[in-house]
Amino acid sequence: MIITGDNVDGISDLKASLRHTFEIKDFDFLNYFIGLEVISTDDDIYLSQAKYASDLLTRAEITDSCIEFTPLESNVRFTPMDGTVLHNPTLYRQLVGGLVYLTII
Repeated sequence: MIITGDNVDGISDLKASLRHTFEIKDFDFLNYFIGLEVISTDDDIYLSQAKYASDLLTRAEITDSCIEFTPLESNVRFTPMDGTVLHNPTLYRQLVGGLVYLTII
């Protein structure tokens, strides 16, 4: 859970209340949280998922792949099964889940 705001006393009271019911850790400055990089300035907070996306590419072992321009040629046909079995279906499912998470956040 991230608690943020400009009312320091209110945040302190909320954290004290939560400590009575839950065991919590309090990190003064947030840098990285569930795939989000957090950059704070005096006026703004910036969120980025660049590291998360880069980690997904590394996991998929496609960091050195060539890019392809889109749209593809109009005659290209994809089939659901070309006879090649996935070497690691669990990794595939994890990567798809990671991409879904990346697009939802």
